[in-house]
Amino acid sequence: VKSDGAALVHAAHELRADNLVVLAAVSTDGSSLAYGSEDLRKDKEFVLLAVALNGLALQYATAELRADKQVVLRAVRANAHALEHADSRLKRDREVVLAAVLQDGNALAFALESVRNDDIFMISAVAKQASVLQYAGERLRSNAEVVLGAIKSEPS
Repeated sequence: VKSDGAALVHAAHELRADNLVVLAAVSTDGSSLAYGSEDLRKDKEFVLLAVALNGLALQYATAELRADKQVVLRAVRANAHALEHADSRLKRDREVVLAAVLQDGNALAFALESVRNDDIFMISAVAKQASVLQYAGERLRSNAEVVLGAIKSEPS
């Protein structure tokens, strides 16, 4: 599983419950967490380790952990696109969304519309990465302060 995490699907059940084996698999393929035991997928400390190795492993954590801000922050800092798999409450959390956007502005596509239409948030976001302007609501794409912030953030 160290070279192909997906091989975990063929492992014996007792190995799927072994945290070292599952972490080795997750480090090469985040989707390998899907083949880990249910006990591991609901263990917060284990999932924190897994998403630090591969943020996309968040997709296979329990719903409770996908709603845990600490877990989701760790995941989006490892891979911004993990935001797609976060609980909807966290997809509107400014801290979580900004952490994802700092990794990859395209992650803003997974944020809820309420964040993408938030003046203060978008002014901060475009100052960090101008390309996130494409995900702003139409009203904000017409807002001079937001657009100028995006222009100023791009190096000349």
